[in-house]
Order: sequence, then structure tokens, then C-alpha cells
Amino acid sequence: MGVGTRTAITDTGPPLHLCEINQERQIALFELLIVSQFVRDELASHNVWERLKRLGLNLRVEVVAESSLASLKSIAGIERLSNADLSVWFLARTYKNALILTDDLALRRVLENEGFLVVGSVGILFRAYTEGRMNKAELIQAINKLFTESSLYLSEGLKRRVMKRLKAIDC
Repeated sequence: MGVGTRTAITDTGPPLHLCEINQERQIALFELLIVSQFVRDELASHNVWERLKRLGLNLRVEVVAESSLASLKSIAGIERLSNADLSVWFLARTYKNALILTDDLALRRVLENEGFLVVGSVGILFRAYTEGRMNKAELIQAINKLFTESSLYLSEGLKRRVMKRLKAIDC
């Protein structure tokens, strides 16, 4: 199945965290957003799915059979991945050229080990800045809100690296 360079597969994290700081419009960076029914259900339970639909995004829900996840569960080994996480991995293998959106460190490790390009909420905000969707002040404000107002957990080390990268941006 062919996908364009502006196609992303997402787990629950980035849309949820961006909605928590009122930056869900940055998901529009992607021409097509693919989710499994597991992710859609999680997003719906947080009232995020409706917010994404109201943005007029091109959303595609792919039904992933639980039986398709069994082999991935055994490959994952020590990583404890939910069905939603496993379905993202399954879809990444199906749509090989899509960007993967996740803030889940265990899922990110598994996907990067297979060579997939993975971006989290912070990366989406930096990409929005790079593409002119927000200025530096808006980026700094959004990153600060992500740190303080969202449910996203970021280690202190990652926060320091992000702040260093922010300071390095030319005005």
C-alpha cells in the first residue's frame, strides 16, 4: 500500500498531548493520519477523536485483528505494549514509508530498532515551527505548556535537551 511523505500513523499520545495544550491543529502537518481502531477508541475516550474530526483532517481508521498482534507481542519481548501500541507497530509494517507518531518510549524503541522514523509531540511542534506554522515565541510557549500542562512525561534530561535546542533557534 503506497503512502505519501505526509502520511503518519499515530498512537494515542501525540494527539492527546497536543489537544491538552490546544495545539491539535499541528496534526494538520500530515495529509493523512492513520490510526487503528484501538487508538481511535482511546482517543474517543479522551474526547480527542471528535476534536480531530472537527479540524477536517484526513483520518483513516484501519481495523487490525487482535490475532495479527500475537506475533508482535512475542517479538516485543520485555517491552510491555498494549494492543493500541502493537497495532501502531503492525500498521508501521504495513505502511512502511509513513512517519510514526508516538510519545511512548517502549514503542519508540521497538520501532526505531526496525528502522522506522518516529516523532513525538515535541518533534511535531518543532516541525510546525520549521514549516512556518508557528513562530519561535509560540513554539516556546507550546513546549512549556507540554512540559507543565499536558499528561506527557518527559525526563529532566530530555527537557534540558529540548530547551537547549530551543535556545539554539535563530530568531
